[in-house]
Amino acid sequence: MLRVIPLLLVAFRSVHAVTMEAVKIFSGANCAGTPDVLAMYNVSASCAVDACSDINFGNDTYYISRACNISDRFAHTEQVFGDFTYVIMETYDNKSCTSFGEADVFLASGGCEISSGFGDQSAITSLFSNGSAVVELYPDNACGGEPSLYFELDKAALSTGSCQQDLYKFYSSESVSGQVGGSTSGSTNGASASVNDDSDSSSIGVEPRS
Repeated sequence: MLRVIPLLLVAFRSVHAVTMEAVKIFSGANCAGTPDVLAMYNVSASCAVDACSDINFGNDTYYISRACNISDRFAHTEQVFGDFTYVIMETYDNKSCTSFGEADVFLASGGCEISSGFGDQSAITSLFSNGSAVVELYPDNACGGEPSLYFELDKAALSTGSCQQDLYKFYSSESVSGQVGGSTSGSTNGASASVNDDSDSSSIGVEPRS
């Protein structure tokens, strides 16, 4: 695993932490192993802890778990994914990435993974040895056709969490590793992105928020 150059970490700054809920979707039986996707957003009054339940997406059975007391989404992501590589995609509710909406964490397997709590969206996430990444999001559960969102992100963009398309920030497992407490923000740009005109680019819909 690549080490992050310490100077890049200067761009991170802590902000006020809020309690969040986290939803994990597993393809492994009984929520075993590493989740296909982890979604985190501000906790709702109706949040109910669920250790593990099965859920059917078409002919496939997945497993879902929910926590309601996450205080640090970066630390929780490290705890969930361990030594596996991943990319965090933060979606914001307004322009300039100032009002946090949700964070979705995709396993960087290079293969098709489910990315929605409804089983109707998928992603291909690749993290490369030079610290760059490609994230492809699809409006079906099999990564078919053209992606609805496509991002090419260099190491600088993933290290600083620069705002993309005024709506998104990205972090890699390498840039998150070793960070302690709070959320982060940054301003250095270093990515390219494209959007399918038929898609809604404001949300990837991993799980609805109340």
